[in-house]
Amino acid sequence: MENTNLYIDYLDFIDDAYMENHFFLDDSYSVLFKNLDLPIIKYKYLNDKLKNSNEECLISLQKFKKDDDVVLLPCEHIFLKEPILKWINNFSYTCPKCRNKIN
Repeated sequence: MENTNLYIDYLDFIDDAYMENHFFLDDSYSVLFKNLDLPIIKYKYLNDKLKNSNEECLISLQKFKKDDDVVLLPCEHIFLKEPILKWINNFSYTCPKCRNKIN
């Protein structure tokens, strides 16, 4: 029970730190995120099929720019790095679009 509360407190701390200092995001979330082995790539390096089927991040509703860091999920949906990190760590281990489980 205590470990769960510590984990939730840790996520709250990270979230607060991100809102105040964006540099905290990469250092703190990356430990949790790397365990999923999801690729983080620049949007400009995606193939045309992926670009055409994913023109905006469905979490933030922002159109992708060529230099955006995006995360490619196993279901081939892509999201901006920060919004999907927040989604995975605070809400669900499923894709926000198709609800397939993220392993």
